[in-house]
Amino acid sequence: GRSLEAASQLKSILQEDEDSPAVEWLAAEIGDNHEVVSLVNSAINDDPPLSVGDGRVIREGFSPELDALRESSRNAQGYVAGLERRERERTGIKSLKVGYNKVFGYYIEVSKTNVSLVPDEYIRRQTLVGGERYITPEMKEYESQVLSARDRIYEMESSLFRQVCGQVGGFASQVMAVAKALAHGNAERLWRLPPARWPSSKK
Repeated sequence: GRSLEAASQLKSILQEDEDSPAVEWLAAEIGDNHEVVSLVNSAINDDPPLSVGDGRVIREGFSPELDALRESSRNAQGYVAGLERRERERTGIKSLKVGYNKVFGYYIEVSKTNVSLVPDEYIRRQTLVGGERYITPEMKEYESQVLSARDRIYEMESSLFRQVCGQVGGFASQVMAVAKALAHGNAERLWRLPPARWPSSKK
C-alpha cells in the first residue's frame, strides 16, 4: 500500500514537468492506483505482524463484526486483569494471586496459611506445596469468552485478509505496470536517453 501510494505521489510530481517526454512517459506508465491504495490502507494496519490472525493485521473500522469481537475480548481480558485486586479486597487475602496456565486456564492461588479465608464458592483445582489453586464459575465464564473470542478473531481476520488479497489480485496487471515503470529507471536516467531507447510498455 505504501509503495503504491508513494508511486501516486511521484506521478503527481512528474506531471508538473510538461516539457519532458521521458517524464511524461513515466507518469503515464504509473497510472491511477487510487482504488487499490484506498483498499489496502482501509483494510491493513500500517505495521502489521508477520503472521495473520493474531488480531493486529486488519485495521480497526474495516469490519464492524471483527471490531465487536475485539471489544468483547478486551472486556473479558479487562475483567480477568482486575480480578486479583477485587478478590484481594473481597477476601482480605493480600497475597492472593491470579495466574494462567494451559492445563487449568485462569486460576486463583492462595497460600496454605490463608486457606481458611477462602470463600465457599471457590472450587479447588490443584494442590501445591505451599498453597492451593482455585477457580470460580464466574472466572471460567469469562475465560471461555476470552478464548472463544480469540479463536473467532483468528478465523475472521484470516478470512478478511484472504478476501483483501483476492481483491488486490484483481489489480495485478495495474500493479505490475507500476513496478515495471519504476524498475526501468528514474526520470533523470530516462532524460538522458534518446526517445528511440525509451522503454515501451507494449513489449
